[in-house]
Amino acid sequence: MHPPTPEKADIPTALNVLLTLGFALAGIWTLWVLPVLLPRSPLLAWSLLPVVLLTTSWWSVIHEAIHGLLFARRPLNNAAGRLLCILFSLPFQPVAFGHLFHHRRNRSELDRAEVYPASSSKAFAIGYYLRLLGGLYFAELALCLLVWLPRPRLVQLTGTRFAAAGMDAEGRLLQKTVLDARALRSIRLDCACVLMTLGSSFWLYGRHGWLLLLVLLGRGLLISIMDNAYHYGTPLDRLRYALNLRLPRVLSAAILNFNLHRIHHLHPATPWWRLPQLFDAAQDGYDGSYLGLTLRQLRGPLHL
Repeated sequence: MHPPTPEKADIPTALNVLLTLGFALAGIWTLWVLPVLLPRSPLLAWSLLPVVLLTTSWWSVIHEAIHGLLFARRPLNNAAGRLLCILFSLPFQPVAFGHLFHHRRNRSELDRAEVYPASSSKAFAIGYYLRLLGGLYFAELALCLLVWLPRPRLVQLTGTRFAAAGMDAEGRLLQKTVLDARALRSIRLDCACVLMTLGSSFWLYGRHGWLLLLVLLGRGLLISIMDNAYHYGTPLDRLRYALNLRLPRVLSAAILNFNLHRIHHLHPATPWWRLPQLFDAAQDGYDGSYLGLTLRQLRGPLHL
């Protein structure tokens, strides 16, 4: 499931280089530099706060790589995406497939986290809140362990999951791309890197390891709660529909205009810096405030 190739002139290469280097350095600082300096300068621990607060911005840069919009040259684009994802503690290719599947089958049975199925129970509501408050991120992190199952077992598990939802074509696509023998070797390498980076970082933090745990918890909360904020309560029969959440332009730019989500769904091959132009041209307007529409997810699951 490859993203469309954008026009090279449309990609803000210089800005994207700065963003990539900035978040790569933030990852290196968080994982290995800070824990070495911490015993001598405890106040440096506060530097982790902006790292957590910039979680959505970091994810937005990875998101550009998923769509092939970070750099025009695909090998460089994918290498940058993989590096940023490893430092973010996630495997790039499975996450990329999941996001592109979201575009392909938006609001389908496997892509409507808040909607009760026809038959459900309180367990669904419990699972919903666990997913919303960090579970999604940690489930993706858990893929770093799951990928070591034998390939035939992975094929069987994914095939069963997609078949149960009536999406055999998507299941075959996953098996052909992500679970291809060559791709799986690459994913396992990335997962090994994620596990080694976290393991080495916790070792360096020592008795201060709780700081790294707080970073992961904060990151997990922000990633998980924002994942479905743009789709909560939206129609189930409109493939390219999403919500535009209101933010001041400077904050919108800080998250690479990810809040203009309907515009992104309508133009998924458009680089982040052009989305405001398309938003203004469409005269579509906002559906509500960024904070308000995000927090309304706390109301809980919705009946089908």
